[in-house]
Amino acid sequence: MDQYKEREVKYIETIRSLERDKECNLIKINKLTNEVETLQEEMDVVDGKLARLIKSSKDLEDIIESDKPAERPTTNKVEFVKATERPTTDKVETAKKHAVRYAEMYRRTSK
Repeated sequence: MDQYKEREVKYIETIRSLERDKECNLIKINKLTNEVETLQEEMDVVDGKLARLIKSSKDLEDIIESDKPAERPTTNKVEFVKATERPTTDKVETAKKHAVRYAEMYRRTSK
């Protein structure tokens, strides 16, 4: 009989211990559930902000693109010509006109 009583006491203690563990686990589960809900709400807020930021970024890129001047093809390219390809001209020395002759032409005749 004593053996049965000892076993019964052991079982009762084990049951109480398991019930305490169960209560602690339920409390932890509730706490973690609340944290998950809070994090989900925060994530929804962040997702909304991210979506607005992406839209604003695209709008800003469109504005920047519209402000850029249109690229025109450049026609001011320098062409290098080899010495043999240049047209040659006859180098005839022209007689220099004397300054005296010009002075005579532009002299005031009416004084």
